[in-house]
Amino acid sequence: QTNGAIGLQMNSMPAGDYSLRLLNSAGQTIVTKLVSHAGGTGALNLQYPAQLIGHFQLEIIGDNKKKTVLKVVIQ
Repeated sequence: QTNGAIGLQMNSMPAGDYSLRLLNSAGQTIVTKLVSHAGGTGALNLQYPAQLIGHFQLEIIGDNKKKTVLKVVIQ
């Protein structure tokens, strides 16, 4: 993550809509974004408030309702 954005690489992901949520350590939602992915490999950015610092979780939920959770450290 740099300059107020988290870069996310989508590798061999099925086409569809994906819901992204950045959560703080208390489980509160900081940022949400809905993105459409054409399928295969691609990159996207999730903007967040510039003053954020600490440990967060990034939830990614696809059309199939499969949830992936990534740990993110913002310095």
